[in-house]
Amino acid sequence: AAELEKEDAEAGAADLGDPLILRENGGAEDADRADLLPRDRRDGVLRGDVADFVTDHAGELGLGAAHSCALFGDGSVKCWGEGSQGQLGSGGTTGAMLPQPLSLQGAERISIGLSSCAAIIGSDVWAWGVNGDAQLGTGDTKVALAPVLTNLGPVKRVALGGRHGCAIRPSGSLVCWGANEAGQLGTGDDKPSATPVEVVFPSEVP
Repeated sequence: AAELEKEDAEAGAADLGDPLILRENGGAEDADRADLLPRDRRDGVLRGDVADFVTDHAGELGLGAAHSCALFGDGSVKCWGEGSQGQLGSGGTTGAMLPQPLSLQGAERISIGLSSCAAIIGSDVWAWGVNGDAQLGTGDTKVALAPVLTNLGPVKRVALGGRHGCAIRPSGSLVCWGANEAGQLGTGDDKPSATPVEVVFPSEVP
């Protein structure tokens, strides 16, 4: 009985004072006992408190030609690296050797192109960076030094290439925009488009 009481007291102390392992599914385990867990239950765990887990855990990462951006658990986006063409979304053209926060909040997805970036908030796409081929989806070719709301309409996913972009509509249809010299818009021709055009699949070609 005395031994059981000692074990209960030690367990209580662990519950109150020991660091926790926070699991990505929202669960938690005592950090000091992590090595006792089956290996498949130790995968994907993080040490820290709840605040660190929410704000400092990167959920998505994208790499451009010389810059990087990450999406964090609280919906914030941070970028670093080359910034001479607005690809960091800071509002200027200065590079950064450490991650710099953008003004965006509530981002759910990001995509990084060669020198441009995009983020989905709700079903809207915000984009920034190089836009010489209308690859940001704003309907023009103006560079965007900070995130701007595009004219793409509602989307579920977005992806940026070197000089073009594509997105999945809520209906499941695919649209693309930007440069098209190699047929990358999927329209069956090589005409560029500053606005989204639907991808044509072979069975749909007349």
